[in-house]
Amino acid sequence: MLLLLLPLLWAGSLAQDGRYQLTVQESVTVQEGLCISVPCAFSFPVSTWTNASPSRGYWFQEGAREQQDVLVATNNLDRVMQEDTQG
Repeated sequence: MLLLLLPLLWAGSLAQDGRYQLTVQESVTVQEGLCISVPCAFSFPVSTWTNASPSRGYWFQEGAREQQDVLVATNNLDRVMQEDTQG
């Protein structure tokens, strides 16, 4: 079994704003090689959202450099993700 740890590493100015919140299970155990869905909830002030700016989620390995390293998962289909994390 593989223990998948999901640390919440916030970066940037939104990390300091309590109006933005992410709720996710701290860890998930899954057999290596299988796919997993990790439910999460994100809340933010409605006044900051428009149809022109969709919400995006980005998951990186711990210690990753956000602008240089490849993503583990995202809902942004324009971004490259690690091959070994794709189903």
